[in-house]
Amino acid sequence: MRNMMQDRCKETPIGKIPEDWDVVKLGDKGIAKIRKNKSVNNVEKIAFIPMEFIPDSSIYTKYEIRNLSEVKSSTYCEAGDLLLAKITPSLENGKQGIVPEDTPNGFALATTEVFPIVCKGIDRLFLFYILKHPRFRKVLEYSMRGTTGRQRVPKEAVENLLIPYPPLPEQRKIAEILSAVDNAIQKVDEAIAKTERLKKGLMQELLTKGIGHTEFKDTEIGRIPKEWGIVRLGDVAELKSGTPSRQKPEYWENGTIPWVKSGELNDGIIYDTEEKITELGLKKTQAPRYFRKERYS
Repeated sequence: MRNMMQDRCKETPIGKIPEDWDVVKLGDKGIAKIRKNKSVNNVEKIAFIPMEFIPDSSIYTKYEIRNLSEVKSSTYCEAGDLLLAKITPSLENGKQGIVPEDTPNGFALATTEVFPIVCKGIDRLFLFYILKHPRFRKVLEYSMRGTTGRQRVPKEAVENLLIPYPPLPEQRKIAEILSAVDNAIQKVDEAIAKTERLKKGLMQELLTKGIGHTEFKDTEIGRIPKEWGIVRLGDVAELKSGTPSRQKPEYWENGTIPWVKSGELNDGIIYDTEEKITELGLKKTQAPRYFRKERYS
């Protein structure tokens, strides 16, 4: 099966793609174009999309209603336009989004640091995911010009970006599958966030009020159950620090004692670590002796 699939592919400037796909420039006539900016004068209030309302993980932008007089410099866009961030670090962070269809009056003003892309002969969601793909986003990143910290992607780089172009029905099917996955991920993320909020609430309740207490007292750390005491951390725990020298291979090579790095402290239980130190590393240094070998036997 793999060989059959390979036989049906062809080599292109962007790599192997199916035989019935084409390679086009994003800005080719009939594919997509960057909308020209224009002024808005016939409304008092306008939907405005600042950079913080352009998502880095979801599909659609948000907007806020502002008085037109409050919006000084901006980029004109319409419902359905794909807004692509053009400035560092927003581009590298994956900021892009589609202007929602419920945008008042069907148009909006956005930050000047985006390109509003009008999709003509390409499925909007398919192009959205193409521009999310690291391969194509890297091409845009490499094209950035300007001073350090304020680099921007040139308009021509977006227009000349080579992208795959499947038949439209396949574009829509690909976009449908990817958006379904995104929706599933969003639901999981929302469930995790809800659980995290529940956990924080429980921690606040249990760690300050305990279970079943009816009498409380005021202390320097707040209100706590009457029968609870207050101690200094150093009175009930031993604090140590120290790191085996990385200049001595005998402290690290073939080590069996887990060594916890700060990046591995994630509010959970540590079952294993990326690095290990040796018995000699533990014996000859001031390394905290929390991970004695016998505790892991």
